[in-house]
Amino acid sequence: MEFNSKLTKEICEVYGPTGRESKVAEYIQNQIRDHVDEMWVDCLGNLIAHKKGNGKRVVLSAHMDQLGLMIKTIDEKGFARIGQLGSIKPYNLIDSRIQTESGVQGVMICEKKEDMGKITHNDLYIDFATLSPEKVREKVRVGEVAITRSEYYENEECVMMQCLDDRIGCMIIIDSILRDVKNTNDMYYVFSVQEEIGCFGAQTSTFDLQPDLFVTFDVACTGDELRGIRTDVKLGGGAGIKAMDYFMIVNQYVVDALVDVAEKNGIKYQIEVSENGGTDAHTAQLVRGGMKAGAITIPTRNIHSRDEIICKEDILDCIRMAMALETVELDEHFGA
Repeated sequence: MEFNSKLTKEICEVYGPTGRESKVAEYIQNQIRDHVDEMWVDCLGNLIAHKKGNGKRVVLSAHMDQLGLMIKTIDEKGFARIGQLGSIKPYNLIDSRIQTESGVQGVMICEKKEDMGKITHNDLYIDFATLSPEKVREKVRVGEVAITRSEYYENEECVMMQCLDDRIGCMIIIDSILRDVKNTNDMYYVFSVQEEIGCFGAQTSTFDLQPDLFVTFDVACTGDELRGIRTDVKLGGGAGIKAMDYFMIVNQYVVDALVDVAEKNGIKYQIEVSENGGTDAHTAQLVRGGMKAGAITIPTRNIHSRDEIICKEDILDCIRMAMALETVELDEHFGA
């Protein structure tokens, strides 16, 4: 199985912060329209695609949105103050290149403080590289959403780019769709919105679809970086199968089913136990009377920074998991 560098680079370069995901949805539609039976965008902005099958109703999900910054005010000097859309540590933004939806670029500056360890988002401002405050107000409006910018980089082992959280999950599902697996399960692919501020897209789409199994593909912190995160998950260790995170303990039937899929298909995997973060799965499992929900996670260094790092072999293992879920027999695990 070859790694699709072109797809990865392209989807990471599409503008799509939380609440402004329509360009990502349009890109995905153009990629998969000839490989699914139907697709639509719901009223919240989720893109949903369907491949008909006679087996269980299975949802594979990934969120389209990336972290964003909303312009709160523009002062008399033309400097813009920001509000965060998603969890972005302020020190990760300092000296970052910033770009608005209309393409205007600037740099994030931090006011001088005695203790730089105590900076907040209120200490940051965007310098849009102009001498005239009036020109800034002509090009940038309050309420506009900006993103950080970085360049795509790939070597023989890894990729590095902004917003791999969670464009890599979208890439995995797209790649699996393009391989045209002869599915037996009734497959729905949900590219969700607004995960970074509360997993809202997953909540509404899961309520509507009522799947037998919901599996999201999202990033996971690793223990092989020097930031004090205690976990056995590492780059190169294979697809992650989530057992726990800050917001959920995954249903044991779901964990067992995903482990069984990996082992029967010879897919390298690792169990993810984390006390940090969350995914769309924790929202999906609480819909209606409760849903069986889990997560296949992609080990990622530097999560929520402008240069996240992922191993290409782990991505391929996640694609293999997505493909296997199209034909897996779930009855033995779910008692149906």
